[in-house]
Amino acid sequence: MKTHLEYRDEKSDKFWEIEVSGQSFTVRFGKIGADGQIQTKEFQSETEAGKEAKKLLKEKLQKLYVNCSSEDIPPSENTGKKAALTGGIPICCMWNGGMRIVPIINISWNR
Repeated sequence: MKTHLEYRDEKSDKFWEIEVSGQSFTVRFGKIGADGQIQTKEFQSETEAGKEAKKLLKEKLQKLYVNCSSEDIPPSENTGKKAALTGGIPICCMWNGGMRIVPIINISWNR
């Protein structure tokens, strides 16, 4: 499972991604356009690695990161849609039934 999230507003332009592989996962994060930092964490089991990855992913989505990958997160789990972005030209990705739709400009979602 590999998932790529982005967060953009007037002050931030960053990404966070996670890839689960067996009993470990690798997180890469940083400013969009940069290589970013990489961290890998090992677990006792694949189940434990998947559970922890899902927890981190949920935390990022609650912080209004938006899923910009084409893998693994069903639309119902992309809580990033509740972002309240207005003014300027915020551009983000929106998960919509397995398709990636970009850009979205001057959005205001309240869910």
